[in-house]
Amino acid sequence: MNPERLSEPVAVMRLLEFKLAGRALRFGVIAVALVGAMFALTGCTAKVQRVLLHEDAFIKVVLRTRSEAHKGAPAANFAHPAAISRLRLAHLLSQLELRDAAGERRPAFHTELVFTLGEHIEAALRQAAATQEVVIQALRKERQMGLFTHTFVTAFVCWLDSDERLQIHLQRADWRLPPGEDIDDLREPVAGRAVLDFRVMASEGIVPLGAQSVAVNWRDPRFQKPREFRVGSDGRMQRRRILLESPAPDSDSADE
Repeated sequence: MNPERLSEPVAVMRLLEFKLAGRALRFGVIAVALVGAMFALTGCTAKVQRVLLHEDAFIKVVLRTRSEAHKGAPAANFAHPAAISRLRLAHLLSQLELRDAAGERRPAFHTELVFTLGEHIEAALRQAAATQEVVIQALRKERQMGLFTHTFVTAFVCWLDSDERLQIHLQRADWRLPPGEDIDDLREPVAGRAVLDFRVMASEGIVPLGAQSVAVNWRDPRFQKPREFRVGSDGRMQRRRILLESPAPDSDSADE
């Protein structure tokens, strides 16, 4: 008998085994990849948890838990819950300033919003856990020439850090929503994620942590008084007093 002919079936069997093994390996790799993708997707959805505290036509307040540290936001170990007066918070917000892309220095928070925001920040900090940051998106409407109504968006994240400073991370500061765009299409603010070109200014009791983030010593006596600082056309610092629970006056008066 010819030994080469005897080996042919063996060779065929080995070839089939090799092909089957290759297919099994490919299927195994695909299966592992699919399982990994499923775990990754599951992990992504589990990284962020939200608790809606308030939502109406003009403001949305969320407590957000992030399971991993993100740029600008350390692993959550906040000094929450906390109690800060809504009036002190309003005075504090009214004294934050920024310099925009055009070099203009202006208030970071519009006067119309500071008391409403102070009220919601106070409530959120009282309810927040040590792992929850406060996320706020606020709108205001402004009618111009009796014909056009513009929408302005303010969006930020805040929390009380381990030194009990109020950290505020601005993403939009009274930004005009372009015509045709929907507020629901805007991404939720995240500390360290810049979408606009502006820089928050330093002042007494207010320490910048980055271009758009500050840590505020909210216990500073200056935040007891209702005032708003501005830079006038002559370059001088001016102050407009905000009456408690009432609209700000139309005209500015210089500091004496």
